[in-house]
Amino acid sequence: MDTYNLFRRKGYSALCCVVPAHSPTPGFLSATIWDFMGGINTEESPVLTGFDKAAAKLVIPLNGFYLFQEVA
Repeated sequence: MDTYNLFRRKGYSALCCVVPAHSPTPGFLSATIWDFMGGINTEESPVLTGFDKAAAKLVIPLNGFYLFQEVA
């Protein structure tokens, strides 16, 4: 089960960042720049457009987060 905390960039809400729910939040995700949108479970919830599960699984072990752009 993949559970993440979702953040959106203030002023550009299409830019998203997910961090595993059990991991510390990276320092660049400050409340002055990013909005915390809550938790998402990629197995139970509809996944955001632009979110690539395979890419997230590859990138998160390297840097602790996954950035993506939501597409309409």
